[in-house]
Amino acid sequence: MRRLLLPIILLAIAIAVGVGSYLFLIVLQRPRLENIVTAKTDIPSGTVVEKAMLGSIEWLGKDLPNAFIRVADEKEYLGRITAIDIAVGTPIVKGSFAPPGAQSGLFAKIPGGMRALTVKVDEVSGVAGFIKPGSSVDVLLAARESDEEKGEGAKIILQNVLVLATGQRTTQLAGEDKPKIENTVTLLLSPEGAERLALASRMGTILLTLRSGKDTDIVQTKGAVSRDIWGRGLAETPTLVAKAPDEKKGKQQWVTVELIQGGKREDISFPYDSPGMTESESEPEPESPEEISVEQEG
Repeated sequence: MRRLLLPIILLAIAIAVGVGSYLFLIVLQRPRLENIVTAKTDIPSGTVVEKAMLGSIEWLGKDLPNAFIRVADEKEYLGRITAIDIAVGTPIVKGSFAPPGAQSGLFAKIPGGMRALTVKVDEVSGVAGFIKPGSSVDVLLAARESDEEKGEGAKIILQNVLVLATGQRTTQLAGEDKPKIENTVTLLLSPEGAERLALASRMGTILLTLRSGKDTDIVQTKGAVSRDIWGRGLAETPTLVAKAPDEKKGKQQWVTVELIQGGKREDISFPYDSPGMTESESEPEPESPEEISVEQEG
């Protein structure tokens, strides 16, 4: 009996070892998961991060980017200020934060070497309220030219400028009963751009034009003056120079018109019936018809 029991025991041990080894291999081959930090709500840039704003999801450990924040390291980032907007459900990366010690709000949105400048705009120059934080705009100055003959002028002075914030401020001038509410726009500028805008705001009216976020091209313009608005385009039309009537053919008078265009001259003749005149009443043809030339600048 004992001889039969021993082989059974050894077989059971072998089976147990085999099953255990198999299960151990399965555990070893099972993907390792890591818990990483995500945004539980939308977190705007310039926000102080709190525990309630953060969530977590599982991520394959072998594919985990180094920039992701593990839940175990979450405490290191509480109280830090976000430098970018973070959408809900998005994994939060280490580069999403401003440097330690940075201030919250608008300060966190200003990169090194740049400046934020706030200017007053009206509802029209603000593109009827369509300009929002994150919009790209061009800045125009409309002012009176120093040369009085030119009148007023307009010129794009800054292009592809990022809007950091929009808002309102209240001002009250002496002698006025009610305060005046003014719309304002805060723009991200280089130091040189801030100087140009500060000076331009004292010279005339500041206008903003909304542009596509995909359009980053810088366009060279000459600006415009009031004289251009009233006069430009007339010189582009052909100049007609009338001549005295040519010889009569039958009962008709012939008129020759000199066409001047692009520095080229061409005579064109066509019949002309003078109203209220018969052949006998028509004036004799002048021996040397005079040219009457009226040319416009072009």
